[in-house]
Amino acid sequence: GFQGIKLHPLLNAFTANDAVVHPLMEVAQQMDLPVFIHSGHPPFSLPHSIIQLAEDFPKVRIVMVHMGMEGIYIQAAIDLSKKHDNVYLETSGMPMHTKIREAYNTVGSERVFWGSDAPFHHYRVEMLRTEVCGLPESALENIFYRNIKRFQHFSLEHKEEKPRMTGLFLIGKEDKQERQCGEDAGGDPVEGDLTSDGSVEPF
Repeated sequence: GFQGIKLHPLLNAFTANDAVVHPLMEVAQQMDLPVFIHSGHPPFSLPHSIIQLAEDFPKVRIVMVHMGMEGIYIQAAIDLSKKHDNVYLETSGMPMHTKIREAYNTVGSERVFWGSDAPFHHYRVEMLRTEVCGLPESALENIFYRNIKRFQHFSLEHKEEKPRMTGLFLIGKEDKQERQCGEDAGGDPVEGDLTSDGSVEPF
């Protein structure tokens, strides 16, 4: 299964570049674990502090969740990530659809991931923002599916029989019909296994 480390500087009141994070980063480096870091809320989770951490640990893959989230922090996330190959951007909660296209074209076509941030955001809203960002279908397949597959070292040659929706990403086939699955009877997002009939079996 997928393994990684999630850090939320805002909730736990630390900055990403604080030395308190270094022991975790050392473990991540030793075990080749990716590190996901919430971004966008001053003073704790600003892009520049995440980038400094990336500079201190260039062998660790770091995902800047929400890619800065708002205003000037979105542009900072894009501009700073261009210079660091170990930094990836995740799209959830970031309101500017055109910035997804800009990130894809300038940061790297393999370094932008779609995310839902469910249940705090509705996954259909997050999907639509990406779908209307102005990129061709092949690029959308990368953002929705192929990039996270590569990132997680899954083979693109063998698709799973039962795609799985995780807390951040829907891991499965790239067609839109299957990407839009995942609601309960009340219309709320559900985490689970995607079944052959298009329904979601909760974990």
